[in-house]
Amino acid sequence: QEGYGITDTWDEIVDKMMEIAPTTLEGVNKRVTELDSTVRQRMDEFEVRFEDAQFDRALLRARVNTLYRDRPDHRRTAMIMDREAMYSREAWAFSMDMSSAIGAHVRTLKTQVAALITQTTSLQTQLTMALGRIEVLEARDPE
Repeated sequence: QEGYGITDTWDEIVDKMMEIAPTTLEGVNKRVTELDSTVRQRMDEFEVRFEDAQFDRALLRARVNTLYRDRPDHRRTAMIMDREAMYSREAWAFSMDMSSAIGAHVRTLKTQVAALITQTTSLQTQLTMALGRIEVLEARDPE
């Protein structure tokens, strides 16, 4: 078999395989380690997100429970606000009525004042005329 070179070729193949095997094993080990690191990192990220989601759900649950528990208070508040709005409308209507009544009274008083001014002016004119006559009479008849 030596003359054909089969043994030499076989030995070379085995030697090369022995050289490649550790390199391949190291490469596989390196890739497995990288994969393990990636998986651990992603698991850590998932756990953080999962915990955040659970925390958010707990907050939402607490808010819903609070709203449910406070529902009668909200209903009562809405009723009070409706009642206050009704009272405000009634007070506004009353104030408008009073404003109209006061406006009418002011107009009446203005009319009365104008009449009194006219009457006073007339009386002043009469008084001035009477004083003028008195002066004329006194000038005619000196005592």
